[in-house]
Amino acid sequence: MVICEKPTAAKLIARALGTKNFIELRPSRGITLYDVVSENNKHYVICSACGHLYGLISSLCDKRIFPVYKLRWAPKQHKSGERVSIKKIIKTISLMAKRASEYIHACDYDVEGELIGYNILQFACKNKYWESRRAKFSSLTDSEIRKSFDDLLTPRSGLSSSGKARHYLDFIIGVNFSRALSNCISNNCFKKLNNFSMGRVQSPTLAFVVDRETTIRQHVPDPYWNIIGTFQKDEISFKAPSQSKISNQSQAIETVKKSNNKKAFVDDVQRSIKPLFPPHPFNTSTLQKEAYQLFKLSPSLTLSIAESLYLRGLISYPRTMSEQLPVLDYYHIISQLANFQKYRGIGVKLLSKNSLVPSQGKLADETHPAIYPTGKSPTHINSMQSKIFDLITTRFIASFGETAELRYTKIYMSLLDLKFSVDSQELLSRGWTDIYFPYFQFPIFHLPNLQKNEMVNLVKIEYFEKFTKPPARFNQSTLLSKMETEGLGTNSTRADIIATLIRRDYLSHNSSNNLEPTNLGFSIVNVLKKFVPLMFSSDLTRHFELQLKNLQLGKYDEKIFTNNAIKKVDNLICKFEDNKIAINHEIVNLLRI
Repeated sequence: MVICEKPTAAKLIARALGTKNFIELRPSRGITLYDVVSENNKHYVICSACGHLYGLISSLCDKRIFPVYKLRWAPKQHKSGERVSIKKIIKTISLMAKRASEYIHACDYDVEGELIGYNILQFACKNKYWESRRAKFSSLTDSEIRKSFDDLLTPRSGLSSSGKARHYLDFIIGVNFSRALSNCISNNCFKKLNNFSMGRVQSPTLAFVVDRETTIRQHVPDPYWNIIGTFQKDEISFKAPSQSKISNQSQAIETVKKSNNKKAFVDDVQRSIKPLFPPHPFNTSTLQKEAYQLFKLSPSLTLSIAESLYLRGLISYPRTMSEQLPVLDYYHIISQLANFQKYRGIGVKLLSKNSLVPSQGKLADETHPAIYPTGKSPTHINSMQSKIFDLITTRFIASFGETAELRYTKIYMSLLDLKFSVDSQELLSRGWTDIYFPYFQFPIFHLPNLQKNEMVNLVKIEYFEKFTKPPARFNQSTLLSKMETEGLGTNSTRADIIATLIRRDYLSHNSSNNLEPTNLGFSIVNVLKKFVPLMFSSDLTRHFELQLKNLQLGKYDEKIFTNNAIKKVDNLICKFEDNKIAINHEIVNLLRI
């Protein structure tokens, strides 16, 4: 019996294994099983979940009671709009499990996938997780699926323990604080607080945006004047700004007057030639950032599109932190890609090389490699899928490109008391940048061939009034980077956290597509940070993330983790309760403004 995470993956696995016999079974409406026999006469029945079939629930039904720490796993409730009842899926799997002699866990090979399979094998199949074997694959190609079933692994207890602990931690923080606040704010004027949620990653992420917005709104712009000169040599004109700011307008006017009709002296010329190495393949985070910069796609939508491409067998598993490719038959993949008009020219060129060595990044992931195309033809995909597929494929091909060469020039000049500087970058050899076009475009700016100690003609000199600026607002891409830098969440969860904050009406997009906190988001952070500051601290989340990572690696005990989590949450809840009257008063007043 094979347990898969999603129906599409189950079908691809069944097709890959069922080379001798393939039967599609429909035991009830909306549920499909596959009864297949492989080339070596192994008989498989392949079942599918639809993501998590089990979730944590409290034994206390009254949502006004908190804190709750005694939890159990139970079948998730059926949601309106879902095609198939979760209870019906579990019942079908349970019936099939009674007939099985062996169990294979073939869900996605990561923390969430391990937990999905763990719960099905433990609850639906009656404690079969430790008897099961594990299929590990990073792409849904026939060859990789068959290889993974030839080389089955033992269960990864660290992955399942980390998954269980993460869900437990998120539940006791999110549910207990949400209940505490909902009980605290009982005013009927604020019904939107009924949907209030807090979380160990969600809360500090919201605080980043609120703190940034507070800085922006408190910023008082100070005027200053900048002087820009237009210079000329060998009929090539170029502009250079002065290195110092002038604090008053009269001084700027006087400086410009004195400088007219003068020549500038070249104090120094610095030139260097630097290599521009090919980009490494995408991981989840870099794909999300690039797709936002190029297409303005939200990180959560980018990941959703990438997952749909994975389930079609077009790319490898997209939830990964790795920037490194595994040992693959690169010639085979690129020869397959060369069948498509867009990749034919560069594909043929790469295939003529004696060896293909991709550019590898520093980050590695023990579960999955960097994202790469499998070489399968991308037929019947929509325009958004086509964009993400092309971006991933072009990046993959560019990683095999030649190193580009960059000439960097910086010129320092003086004119009376003014100091000017200007720099330029010029591609001497384009290398991989031609492959990654149009996703990488290098600005072309030529400076004349100036030498130290020579004089340069001044064509024009101007002054401009400017104002000091506050830091830029976050957009979804820069907020994702901030979360990554602060160690909040994982590659798989960060996009969902941002999407949740927007859906909960704590954040909204302004006209420039940047993120701003709503009145509700401002109120929650500004009040609760006074009374429960640790809830909004990156330190608490980083502390838990380190322990979860050690759990995953088998270096920490799940029971110790749970007990420590309860102590920390209990301490936070006590602080909240000690100040609930003040919290109620301040939030209600702020929301009335």
